[in-house]
Amino acid sequence: MQLSFLFGFCEWNFNLSLWLRLEVLAESRGKTNTCVDKHLKAAAEFIENTGILARTDIIPSLNAEMASADVSFDEILTALSDNKVLAKKVLAVANSAWFASRVKIESVEYAFARLGINEFYSVVLTATLRHGFGEGPPANLTWAHAEMTARVCQLLAQHFSEALVELAFATGLLHDCAVPLMVKSLTNFENLVKPSLGCGLSVNQLEEERFEFNHAQVGAVLVEAWQFPVMCARAIEFHHRGSLAEAPEGEARRLLALLILAERVAAVCSCEIMTPFDSKHDTVLVGEIAEVLDADLVRIYHVIDEAVRMYSIRLAHL
Repeated sequence: MQLSFLFGFCEWNFNLSLWLRLEVLAESRGKTNTCVDKHLKAAAEFIENTGILARTDIIPSLNAEMASADVSFDEILTALSDNKVLAKKVLAVANSAWFASRVKIESVEYAFARLGINEFYSVVLTATLRHGFGEGPPANLTWAHAEMTARVCQLLAQHFSEALVELAFATGLLHDCAVPLMVKSLTNFENLVKPSLGCGLSVNQLEEERFEFNHAQVGAVLVEAWQFPVMCARAIEFHHRGSLAEAPEGEARRLLALLILAERVAAVCSCEIMTPFDSKHDTVLVGEIAEVLDADLVRIYHVIDEAVRMYSIRLAHL
């Protein structure tokens, strides 16, 4: 399918895709198609009303390109050359502190050649999210948190689950992507931004009481609509639950374990918390994480300490 045709989809095409992917999401949670979780349905309806899928329609194409046997990015590069605003955002991200090489990148073609397939994908994904969700203090706070979490999640995957390295970055980047969207679209959400970006467990309930859904559910449905693997959506949906027990077994649970660890490391690096796990409940949680990642607690804490040192130094130089 040609990328230009994908970009020309009408809104109802996105809505149909969203509902079909929502059924897949329901099946992955052990539900029948006629019994989709009411919060996920409310989240899907909210997404439809925002138009965010049309503003981020390059993301499914990116994922299709990465999944193809012969990755070329030719159509992505053509699409970016036709979208000057997004191309400018791609260059800004490529030259940012997280991605910058020693040589200034001045074209998307050079970014692709210089960064390579995986990093270029990460740059375009990051730029598309920033472009689609807009700017402003809540959005900027979200993406700073997301980029830190993504890098840490990727590092943790290198230690504990190498098969999940690339997906770990995307999951970390996307896990709170709903926050700037909800700030823009919902009255009185702005005072929930910091709790939503934190490690607390009560924020989901507060959001559901006010809006019928929470940011983790909106994020999960968005990730499904963008055609990321279901395990990514599952990890995002459950990342504020405070336990791995409810998450599906297998790779989704491993990805969730990496994401929770990454959020705690990012929070320590940003001085939001003093230690990653300090309560009685946290002791149980880190034990679950160690079991899922097939690692003992000594190794878990050693890797956490290494990640905190590395990213505290890097954060200080951003």
